[in-house]
Amino acid sequence: MEQLENERTDHESKQKAGITPATILLTLWVLVLTGIVAWMANGQSQLRQQVSTQEEALQQQLTAVDSRLDARAGELERQVTDVRDDLGTTAQKVGVTQKQLAAARAQAQKAREEAQKADEALQAQLTQQQDEVESVKGALQGAVGDLGLQSGLIATTRDELAELRRRGERDYFEFDLRKSKQFTRVGDVSLRLTKVDTKRQKYNLLLLVNDRRIEKKDKTIYEPVQFYPGGKGALVELVVFEVEKDRVAGYLAAPKELAMGR
Repeated sequence: MEQLENERTDHESKQKAGITPATILLTLWVLVLTGIVAWMANGQSQLRQQVSTQEEALQQQLTAVDSRLDARAGELERQVTDVRDDLGTTAQKVGVTQKQLAAARAQAQKAREEAQKADEALQAQLTQQQDEVESVKGALQGAVGDLGLQSGLIATTRDELAELRRRGERDYFEFDLRKSKQFTRVGDVSLRLTKVDTKRQKYNLLLLVNDRRIEKKDKTIYEPVQFYPGGKGALVELVVFEVEKDRVAGYLAAPKELAMGR
């Protein structure tokens, strides 16, 4: 009974103090809600701080990326500029090379044309020389000398004399005499020009052969002047093919067995 009385007294005291279970429950809910709100507020603050930190980090990364992109863009621009310059230089070099190639081709073509002209000129010269040789061969002929003897082939020019030498049938000694009182040695014979008649193309000669004087008068150009060095045996012939004022030119032809002048 006393216990019940105490409980009733406590209940009444609590009622008098205004503390009821509902009040306690409400207070608890308020405390819980306040804790939740405080926790949520704290969580939002931390979340905002994390978000801010991440934003700053991201911004730093974006700034770094922008810097790298700018640097890369600048490098690419420099490379493009270098390539453009290289292409321009290469184009200039190609242009120069093409000009050089064109000049080389032109020079080669000119050289070919000049070589062809030279070949044609050489061929024409060879043909002319061959014609001259054939003409010389055709012009070479024998004649009757001043002794009434048939001579061998005689030459009327230096070219024909060269052809006779080439044949090698005789020994030939060329001379060029001027009118003089002195004898000129030709082979084993000494000659002296005493008179020249340019109008009639005639001349007079003195021959000194083995201490014998032989005079030849009024001899004409191209006429074989004949004599025997020993008085008989091998016949020697003298031919003049140029007659000028106080001068004659020609050659002396002797058989090889005579060996004149050796």
